[in-house]
Amino acid sequence: MNELKRCAHCGAEAMAETSISGQGWHVKCPGCRVSTGWRKTKAEAIADWNRRADGWVKCSERMPTKKDGDTFGRVVAAGPTGTWALEWWAIPESIATRWCKLPEAPEDEP
Repeated sequence: MNELKRCAHCGAEAMAETSISGQGWHVKCPGCRVSTGWRKTKAEAIADWNRRADGWVKCSERMPTKKDGDTFGRVVAAGPTGTWALEWWAIPESIATRWCKLPEAPEDEP
């Protein structure tokens, strides 16, 4: 799959870029500047970008509480400078725009 989904944060069209050395790829949003981490291949970067978690909540609507976190109280937060897995109380309100619960572990894992 080489088609990029629009940015989950601002709706802008995303773009895949290679590193200056040509040894890695990432996908970024030119609108709000959210990006994936560097991946070995373009396909990996696109797959990472296109994966969406259900249940993103805008920080302006509601900040997470302890019950929103996993066993250790962690949630995922995202904003223009990146995406983080943090304890629910540590989300930087000044830079985070959305948060969601961590996904469940795969059923087929031992």
